[in-house]
Amino acid sequence: TEGPPPGGEEGIIYVDAVHGNDRNNGLTPRTAFATIRKGIDAAADDEVVLVYPGLYLEEINFLGKSLTVQGVAVSPAGVPVLWNPDDFAVSFYSGESPDSILKNFIIKDSFMGVFIADSSPTLSNLTVVGNTYGIEAYAGSEPDISSTILWDNTDGDLFGCRARYSCIERGSQGEGNITADPLFADPDNDDYHIRSERGRYWPQFDIWVLDRVTSPCVDAGDPAADTSNEPTPNGGRINIGAYGGTAEASLSPSEQTRPQSNKASNPSPADGAQNAGINITLSWTAGLNAVSHDVYL
Repeated sequence: TEGPPPGGEEGIIYVDAVHGNDRNNGLTPRTAFATIRKGIDAAADDEVVLVYPGLYLEEINFLGKSLTVQGVAVSPAGVPVLWNPDDFAVSFYSGESPDSILKNFIIKDSFMGVFIADSSPTLSNLTVVGNTYGIEAYAGSEPDISSTILWDNTDGDLFGCRARYSCIERGSQGEGNITADPLFADPDNDDYHIRSERGRYWPQFDIWVLDRVTSPCVDAGDPAADTSNEPTPNGGRINIGAYGGTAEASLSPSEQTRPQSNKASNPSPADGAQNAGINITLSWTAGLNAVSHDVYL
């Protein structure tokens, strides 16, 4: 089926700017809230706020809660976008800990992408682009920032904090960081997928295409991060940026081997796997010269 499943899961609050309503209960995708603010208000510690694609014109404030706010990639809409032109797009100033997690968002064209004071949240797989300021931390904050792109932020990318395994335009000390152009697909038209010679999703036509170059952000994210939601070949390592760790992650050129027979191989989930998630992406290595495959469950 297209889009989210009809039922909800315990411990998850759903937000959908396009189809949701803040008068809903937020407990299923069909009864999602319209704003992230409402989702955070309704969520308890250790719960997950799943945010579907759309433009969110609001400031996110975690209110001191230990929860995960995560963007969901849904083709062809992509991942959610945060935009707050005259203020902060995201704020942490209520003593948030590393258990306050933000991931898989594009944060763009705001006064400041993320403001942190006296807090140490976890930020991963963000694309922070075109803001006046990127991410700033004050008052002893020690955020854990990883697998994030900070680019074209006019007055600075990072202040008072460091990132690791990230792409930072002005450079930053930190393990695994790069400063090379992330090679966005079409930033002028808000397409922040990263280019890949092996394959990159093109939302305008809902297809995968081959680029002539590959972004340095492919296979360059936190090596400890889970890659199970990225399509194969994924190089066994997550991509940097908002689409890293999602079904729209650009493919890895490092794995282009073909089987030596006409049989498909390397299924994921593996043959005999149990307890596979309902939203898992099915994948396999194509048989030589195959034009179609039969899939058996």
